[in-house]
Amino acid sequence: MKYETIKPMNSKEEVSRILKEANSTRKKIDVLLGAIEGIDDQEWLQSLCLKYIDVDDIRVAHAAIQGCGYIARIFRKLDTELIIEKLSAVVQKHPELSCVVNDALDDMEMFMKIKIDRSFINK
Repeated sequence: MKYETIKPMNSKEEVSRILKEANSTRKKIDVLLGAIEGIDDQEWLQSLCLKYIDVDDIRVAHAAIQGCGYIARIFRKLDTELIIEKLSAVVQKHPELSCVVNDALDDMEMFMKIKIDRSFINK
């Protein structure tokens, strides 16, 4: 596995435009993660991740789930009820994403100082 630096993106308009036009999975992932690194708007970033959290492209969904954990780390705030509802649905649709869901939940618990019921992952 090769480590690649993510270029921070700081324009919501550019992020939205690129994601709308992007045909490449790699580009979508880079833009999603770059937005989290560069945009200082927790609610907008949360909405962005929620939009991509249950797409059919499992690698993009993986990045969006991971992004929820990053948002928890950076902002120490998320709409946990909404995020957990979406993560629960994702695990039912794509059980293979349960590891990254667990990682995101770990980040939420650690950085937001909350305890999350994970019973939805083991169904």
